[in-house]
Amino acid sequence: MICGACVDAGRCIDAPTVNTPTHFPRQCPECHGPGCSTCSGTGQLTVRQCPISLIDAETHRFMRLARMAERGVLPGPGSLGEQNEYDVHAIEYTWGSLSRARAEKAESDE
Repeated sequence: MICGACVDAGRCIDAPTVNTPTHFPRQCPECHGPGCSTCSGTGQLTVRQCPISLIDAETHRFMRLARMAERGVLPGPGSLGEQNEYDVHAIEYTWGSLSRARAEKAESDE
């Protein structure tokens, strides 16, 4: 798994650079596969810096809320019905996005 060591360590271990980019097994968002200058002709999603640095603070917050909720820890006191509506929507949205990403990965692995 790409970035697996980084995920386990909780920090970037071997950050991609302009000279040593990482090619993810996903189609390039610019050319959708045939190869272009954006993907260095690979047709794959090319990342030239640590992917975590590409994620904004709000998305980090959503991901943290979703991880907490998976463990049964809600962000505020009380039951689910007593949670901030924004946080509940953030958790639902993140879980939905993760489910779609996992389904796409499973489909591409077949």
